[in-house]
Amino acid sequence: MPGASFTDYIILVFLFIVLIILCIEKQTLIALILTLAWFAILAVASLTQKKA
Repeated sequence: MPGASFTDYIILVFLFIVLIILCIEKQTLIALILTLAWFAILAVASLTQKKA
């Protein structure tokens, strides 16, 4: 697909801009921090589960 590697970087820039915008307001900053904490909890839980 033409431009596939270029569009990957465009998506990363877009997500970084969204992250910056979420850091501006206090309410969205709290939600962002809680979301990152939730993902960290899920990652730890996933890594500590025994494989069946």
